Amino acid sequence: NLKTEGQEDCLYLNVYTQFVSNENEIKKKKKLPVMVYVHEGGWFSGSANSDFVGPTYIIDHQVVLVTFNYRLGVFGFLSTGTDEAVGNWGVRDALQVLKWVQNNIGYFGGDKNKVTVFGQSAGAATIHYMILSDLSKGLFHSAIMQSGTALCPWATPMDENLKIARNQAQFVNCNHSKISDMIECLRKVDAYKLSDSENHFKVWDVEPLTLYRPCVEKRSSKNLNPLIEKSPLEIIQSGKIPNKVPIVLGVVENESGVRSAAILSSPKLLEDIENNFDELGPFMYGVSLSVSGKEEQDDFWNSLKSEYNLEDFFLSKNPN
Repeated sequence: NLKTEGQEDCLYLNVYTQFVSNENEIKKKKKLPVMVYVHEGGWFSGSANSDFVGPTYIIDHQVVLVTFNYRLGVFGFLSTGTDEAVGNWGVRDALQVLKWVQNNIGYFGGDKNKVTVFGQSAGAATIHYMILSDLSKGLFHSAIMQSGTALCPWATPMDENLKIARNQAQFVNCNHSKISDMIECLRKVDAYKLSDSENHFKVWDVEPLTLYRPCVEKRSSKNLNPLIEKSPLEIIQSGKIPNKVPIVLGVVENESGVRSAAILSSPKLLEDIENNFDELGPFMYGVSLSVSGKEEQDDFWNSLKSEYNLEDFFLSKNPN
């Protein structure tokens, strides 16, 4: 089981700059470009720890660096699909940081008109969600997305938000029939107990990793500014991208290699796959998130399995 580290009081940001806190000195010098890092971690882990994105290299290249924490897991992304819990709190934290940058980065020698957001994995997908949202207009001017988009199977919105919220509530004895009572009860649960209870959702080993993720919201009198009202795919297909900024988008060889290595090095997990490949395979690849209908999902999985020799890879029949 994954145990929670850190604390609920997490909403802090870091600013790294070569400028000292001298207003006169800052006014004399040319403002520097700003880079804002959105950390990785599947929306359930990670932090702004400088071990991952240290300031030394970046600020040596005449850039002001901003890193920050945002709410994760049940705290950042629980949604009932109603006004009681619209979801996307973690993404809203990122937007709030960018608003802070617009209002304050000049005091640290940064140029608020040259802000680049960058991140990898869930951080990259968060950036993509912000690009697709009206709420981000004018808050950044370019983006670097490493190994993640809002279209990835692990990042695309799910239709089971209320079901997940009710299951979460049941794990901590908050299974009220009325949504408002359920949410009020969840808010009173100890933060560590609530976070650790997410382990009950695990179906196989640590899967699903990204149970809590960004979601589509409904506009209402209480939610006048939804993050997105359509799925990322629908927004992209419409051609109406709210925040059209230059993007650098990249992937690396052997994406998800860390997860694959953990499976391939575990006799127990390999045995599970050997015995239940057609059940675990579609689950691991997020087939249900990409294809609608059980028959269509089965056809898609069989085609995918055949095209890429997945059984040979996972079952070590022909590792080459």
